[in-house]
Amino acid sequence: STPLYSSAASDVYKRQNQYCKLIGVNHINKELLVAPKDELDENLVAVAVQLNDEGTAFHSGILIGIDGDFWLFHYTGTEVELNETIDPTEPLYCKRIEFVEDYEVINFKALCEILLNDVNPRYGLLFDGSFFKDGTYYTESGLPFITTCVGFCLMTFKSFLINTDFLQTDDWDEESAEGFRNDYVDFYELTLRRIEQENPEMAGEIAKKYVKRITPSEYASAGFYSDLPIRKDSIDAILNDVQDVLKEKAAS
Repeated sequence: STPLYSSAASDVYKRQNQYCKLIGVNHINKELLVAPKDELDENLVAVAVQLNDEGTAFHSGILIGIDGDFWLFHYTGTEVELNETIDPTEPLYCKRIEFVEDYEVINFKALCEILLNDVNPRYGLLFDGSFFKDGTYYTESGLPFITTCVGFCLMTFKSFLINTDFLQTDDWDEESAEGFRNDYVDFYELTLRRIEQENPEMAGEIAKKYVKRITPSEYASAGFYSDLPIRKDSIDAILNDVQDVLKEKAAS
């Protein structure tokens, strides 16, 4: 079975590489919309980020539109929320995702409503491809239910896609995690403490393999691809352009 998977993954990787050559700044600028300022499709599911004063993405969610009404589904770091209004003073920078069809949006929102009532994560930098099964947290790695705003969005998408990963989280390996461990010492140490509390026997192994950071900017960049799972190299190919467009839109 392994060679088959590798071959399929390799095909996805090649297609993404070909596609990222076509994604230029103009395309990003046109497709990355600002809510509530820009006119959005009436029915959509979109990756959404909020920006800080420097124009850097710091928080992630999922924007849902049904017949022109919009909701933001997100994990604040303390609770899961489904907000009905978008505050113009805290605009959302959104990219519609292609793998949820118009007619499926209502089902996607229904999933979010179930999760809103049933799940209660703790904050920390853990990514392992966990998701929700019948409204409850499901992990094959034995991980505690610890996640970030980005991680929560990835879990939600994977739950809707019935166990298909949105991102290939293994691509964010130990080497790519080194920088954030130095830059975000407090969050890193908080995550380690929470793992220790919840799963002391596996704490060392979990920390080595699954403590990583996927940024809101990387999450926003993933919205430009529809071949799943999306690879880190594909995101890296457009990440700087996406960050530049976000900054420009925030300043305008």
